[in-house]
Amino acid sequence: MADETAVLLTMEQCRRAFEEVQRAARSSGIADVEALFAAHRAALTRFANNTIHQNVAEQAQWLSVRVAVDQKTARATTNRFDTESIRRAVDEAIVLARSVAPDPELLPLAEPAPVPEIQRFHRSGLARGARAGRSPSHPAG
Repeated sequence: MADETAVLLTMEQCRRAFEEVQRAARSSGIADVEALFAAHRAALTRFANNTIHQNVAEQAQWLSVRVAVDQKTARATTNRFDTESIRRAVDEAIVLARSVAPDPELLPLAEPAPVPEIQRFHRSGLARGARAGRSPSHPAG
């Protein structure tokens, strides 16, 4: 797996992807669009007979696009961030939104607002022993 301290999804990547989302939505006449971004990294080590039996790791990222059209809303998701995949997700959300019944109680999408950068990772979590699920203050003997 890549550097475990590397950021999985940067703010700049999210900005660029959202620009693609907006461009695709506007080209279809849709002004109300929202995008949710997420990424995760997970690892698992299995032991058998006091030795490592299996070590697996994965990392993933995804983009979920929601559009609002004539009191209707729908969402489509992709795990690819290339222009064509983003456009497909936006198009799918639009088709789905147009296929549902209007909801007279549908609230408008949130107004644009600055997105704060939140650090949810701290290098101290990589202290010796922490990777194997042990507390750094209680290493295995």
